[in-house]
Amino acid sequence: MNTEQKIIEKDLKDCISKYGESLCYLKQRWQDEKCYEDFKSYKKLISKMFNEFKFKTEKVHNDFHIVLIHKIGTWCTDIKVKENGFSYGFSKIITKQ
Repeated sequence: MNTEQKIIEKDLKDCISKYGESLCYLKQRWQDEKCYEDFKSYKKLISKMFNEFKFKTEKVHNDFHIVLIHKIGTWCTDIKVKENGFSYGFSKIITKQ
């Protein structure tokens, strides 16, 4: 893992340490209330959580697959919120020439 990925992973783990339970709770709540709640309010809450840790939220899918770009800007982070945990991975951002 290179230096940038280590920084991103540290910020991601810090965010999950602070907001992990809240993210899992939001996913469970969405499963119960998706018939009558607007997902936009969930997106705003999620974006605010990750923004605090230098992430820009690119996408938040209603299955709680979240795509983030860190302030460093050269890596995309994919997170999948599960009922009681998380999975994540990194991919290099390639720009068109």
